[in-house]
Amino acid sequence: MHTDTIIAPPTPPSPPAAFRIGLAPAGPDCTFGSFALYAARKLLVCVPEGRQVVLGGRAFDLLLALVARAGEVVGHDELVSAVWPCSVVEDNGLRVHMSALRKALGDGRADPYILTVPGHGYRFVKPVCACPGATTQSVARLAARSARGLPAPAPVYAFDDFQLLRAPAQLWRGTTPVRLGRRAFALLLALVERAGEVVSHAELERVVWPGSIVDDSCLRVHVGALRRALGDRAVTPRYVANIPGRGYSFVARLEWLERPTSTRA
Repeated sequence: MHTDTIIAPPTPPSPPAAFRIGLAPAGPDCTFGSFALYAARKLLVCVPEGRQVVLGGRAFDLLLALVARAGEVVGHDELVSAVWPCSVVEDNGLRVHMSALRKALGDGRADPYILTVPGHGYRFVKPVCACPGATTQSVARLAARSARGLPAPAPVYAFDDFQLLRAPAQLWRGTTPVRLGRRAFALLLALVERAGEVVSHAELERVVWPGSIVDDSCLRVHVGALRRALGDRAVTPRYVANIPGRGYSFVARLEWLERPTSTRA
């Protein structure tokens, strides 16, 4: 089978320093409870433990929408529009991701972050404090971009010794470029951007083959190519896990680079 390839540049990049929790020169946009929120990086940090909180993309967008309007009741329809623009989503879809968000925050009746307002929506009840050099308006702008279907500023992702650059579309292992077919790269990016979530076969096919009809065998071929490039195994996955009957999930721990870096030394 012919596979499109990405031609690696002749000169490898200088390996950038990965963004490290608690050591970023650019501080968080805001804090609440035990957490610090870096909106543009799509990063939530548990400050006392100094760890990144793993949140799926939908749950993070829910958090943005709620924090941007902390203290207000945000309706179900408003949240659906913010998180699933131009899509029709049932209430149970919202509830599933809200539950994941609450679980990640350790939300509980004794010390709640998010309250359900029956028949109306949800309200973020923790005080939100803007950090020096940032304002909660930056969070609101990110939430507004999400509501209009616009992506947040593209980060550079790092996992283990890999670096994934969106623009230009490149994957590096240390200082060595990893050759990936165009479809396999699109698969990796789609999974990484929703790390921790299960991304269905149908969703991946829409992203990787827009406007085309493909069967599952084609998807499996490119997932296999991606796993080989990463040195991953389906039986004991480190990066891409198969969720039988549902789809695939990116399961490795992610870090964000401090800033997009040059691809040349």
